[in-house]
Parts: sequence; structure tokens; C-alpha cells
Amino acid sequence: MCTVTYIPTSDGFILTSSRDENPEKETLSPAFYQFEDKTLAYPKDLSGKGTWIAVDHRGHTSCLLNGAMEKHIKKEKYRKSRGILVLESLLCRNFSDFYRSIDLEGIEPFTMVMVEPGTESVINPIILRWNGETKHLKAPNSKEPFILSSSTLYNLKAKKIRQNWFDNWINTKSISPQSILDFHNRKHGLDPEIDILMKLPNGIETVSISQIHYHNSKIDFKYLDLLRENSHTFTIISNPSSP
Repeated sequence: MCTVTYIPTSDGFILTSSRDENPEKETLSPAFYQFEDKTLAYPKDLSGKGTWIAVDHRGHTSCLLNGAMEKHIKKEKYRKSRGILVLESLLCRNFSDFYRSIDLEGIEPFTMVMVEPGTESVINPIILRWNGETKHLKAPNSKEPFILSSSTLYNLKAKKIRQNWFDNWINTKSISPQSILDFHNRKHGLDPEIDILMKLPNGIETVSISQIHYHNSKIDFKYLDLLRENSHTFTIISNPSSP
């Protein structure tokens, strides 16, 4: 939920998310869970009952980062967990409907990456930002890879350093789901507070890496639990006509 990379492929996309969090926060590994009337695949945050990344049987994928464009002052209470919004976005027919209908009043600022496979292998990534007052929608070039970093943990200077790491890596490496996991799962510099595999003096660190690989009408979901040093992988057969 704090570092996200999007990589387009010839037959789909790879979305990978590093979760930088308090290691004591309880989380369940990805599985199929029922949310309202729909079955979704996601890791579950037991405190907020939501998630930071989820996918449905159509391949529609939503991923959350904390904060919008810049770091905000946290309020004592919010109306709803941002992790619930990730699940609610997948209840809609498409992400445009979600954007038009969602009421974000009283929700803590966030950035949400939503990727929607369309017809004839067209992939539509969307970036939704909410700064506490206004919604901002961006549709990046679906054929261009990108990296996003949470504004609550990384300032503009740190984001530029991380962008440079990503640019240098993607220009020199053979791209595959495993190579992208390796990018997320190693140190790139000398400062652990801004590294991709990060750790802060207050105990916040990269606790897991989640990856959704949509390809050839299949969805591979891989989850690395860095605290317990284990991994969890399963495959979903995509059904674009699924409600």
C-alpha cells in the first residue's frame, strides 16, 4: 500500500504492491472472501476489515496507497476505512461508475490504482486521488510502466529518487513477474527510510509484497509474507463476463 508498480505486458499487466506497515498489525494472507454479494481475492486487514489490494474474476484490480498528492494531517476519526473502498470499487460495473457514484466525504486522503481489462486485450489503468476535499482522476498511458509511492511516507525528493531507481531498473532488466518481485524485495540505496524495501526507526517496515499478474485469461496472485518468510500463490481463471 506504500509502493506500487504497474507494468504492461503483451497480453495483460503486472501490478505489484509493497505494504509498509507496523509488523504487529494482524493480516490474513490472500484468499477468496465474500464481500456483500461478490467473491473477491485479497489479503485481509483484520483491524479495518478491508484490504490494500484486491481482484475479481474479471481481472478488475484495485490497489490502495495512503495519502494523495502530499502528506496530510491525520484526523482522530474517519467515517470509513479506505480499505473498504478498495472492495467497494470492485462491486461496480466499471471504475467510471465507481468514480461518479462514490461519496468520499469523511474519508482519509488516499491514492487508488485501478486496472480494468477491456475487450480485445485493451488494458485501462486509472489513478484516483482524494485529498480530503476533491477527487482527482488520471488515466495514464496503458502502455507505459509507472511507480507510485505513498505521500504519507515519502516526500517529493524521496519519490524522485525512487523513480530514478525504477527507471534505471526497467531500462536494464528483463521484465518478468519474478524480476518485478525482486525489484520490490531488495535494497537500492543506503537510506533504509526511503528504500523500496524500507524500514523506519518507529518500527514501520515493508511487511509483505502482493502481485497480481493478469495474462492469457488467467490471474496469478502471489503474496510474499516477509515477516514469516513464506509465500502464497494461487491462480484464478478470468471470466470477463462475470458480474
